[in-house]
Amino acid sequence: MDANSFLKSISQQVAPQGQAGTSGGTGGAKLQFSIPCYEVDYEQRKAPSFKYIFYDLPFPQLPQYVSFHVANGWIGGKGPGLHQVIKILQPDGSVHLETGRQPLEFVDEHTPFLAINRFPEIPFETVGHYWIVVYLEDQEVLRYPISSRDVGWEAYGESAGEMKARYEAEMAERAAQRSAVQQQQPPSAPNPFNLGS
Repeated sequence: MDANSFLKSISQQVAPQGQAGTSGGTGGAKLQFSIPCYEVDYEQRKAPSFKYIFYDLPFPQLPQYVSFHVANGWIGGKGPGLHQVIKILQPDGSVHLETGRQPLEFVDEHTPFLAINRFPEIPFETVGHYWIVVYLEDQEVLRYPISSRDVGWEAYGESAGEMKARYEAEMAERAAQRSAVQQQQPPSAPNPFNLGS
């Protein structure tokens, strides 16, 4: 989760006086929302803003590499000890990506906790429904599809040729960057997102 200390500080700012911290025990947490978006704007002492919320991914061709966020809003939790996991499943149902256990740090049961995950350069290689699945303590609480579609270059009209040339140059550059990174890492280096093969 990125900006966790920032979000915790927001919770402490809005908690009723004298109630910041944890109140002991576990359980009771409910997922209020899960929002996929391309950007999250943070401003000092303000709640984050979600920009470019999406529900499908229309691509001119595949594969594509997309960076995005998933923001989960939780409420009703008590104390430390609760964890979320986010999995992204491929159209065939196999695990494409998994975050691992992430702590939810509630101020009290009436103050929401916002968990924002940034997923950088996630590969989308096939057409179909990818699934975002949210777990609380290893129990699935929400599952929703993100549709990957191949709309072709024709959808971009007159600028299709220029856009295709930029896409091909960008894909070649990304492939070279990934290759360079892979050559620098030892073969047993852990993948922080458990990205499936």
